[in-house]
Amino acid sequence: MTSHLDTEVIFIRALRVPPRRRVLSRPKHPHGRSGRIAAHPVDISFHPLKRLSVQAQGPAHMRITKAPEVDYPGISLRQLERTDIPQWYAYLSKQHVVQHTSWNLSSESDLLPMFDAIDSTLFTSIRRLAIIDGVNDNMIGTIGLHSISEANKSAEVAYDLAPEFWGKGIASAVCSAFTQWAFLEYGFIRVQGTVLETNLGSAKVLRNSGFQFEGRLRSFRIVRTKPGNFDMYARLSTD
Repeated sequence: MTSHLDTEVIFIRALRVPPRRRVLSRPKHPHGRSGRIAAHPVDISFHPLKRLSVQAQGPAHMRITKAPEVDYPGISLRQLERTDIPQWYAYLSKQHVVQHTSWNLSSESDLLPMFDAIDSTLFTSIRRLAIIDGVNDNMIGTIGLHSISEANKSAEVAYDLAPEFWGKGIASAVCSAFTQWAFLEYGFIRVQGTVLETNLGSAKVLRNSGFQFEGRLRSFRIVRTKPGNFDMYARLSTD
């Protein structure tokens, strides 16, 4: 049931505001600028995350301070931390867990770059939450977003779950709640998910979470040196 949607770190050139674009002579504006950033595709004055204005509130990051609630007894979400890596890698290192995914890990250190992206100030950076089992407060899975587009108001969901918790409806409950929250929190119009054609369990999770099948993407991603066909699912904010 594990699904990983290639949440890789993508290095994006930091946005710069050319000096000639800055308007510092208007004190009535709280950020001391005109409201336009030429190098940015979207005017941040219309962005739901206005805290991206580092002049007003200091450096921002893509960490989630208030995670959505999940309608499943004993299951909760919180920000994924570096201290979760041992538990995360413990099940991602099992061959039967990742065989129908594009995960290709050789050690715990392979997960570290993801946390650098989470700490980024760019809105297009990934987000990732830990799925917590309330019985013993253990991390049993993760869910997050990547391939985020401000211009298109879209993102891709990715999730994984420890095998001992498969088949209980946890992944579906988490994915559904998280997707609905993402629409409200970030103003997305579309959230999509892609799963390897052999990953029937993950495809079922997406369907149970309100995603609709849109087609098959041939040789879409390299899966441990070989091209893999992936099925595309999507859910719209209007669905």
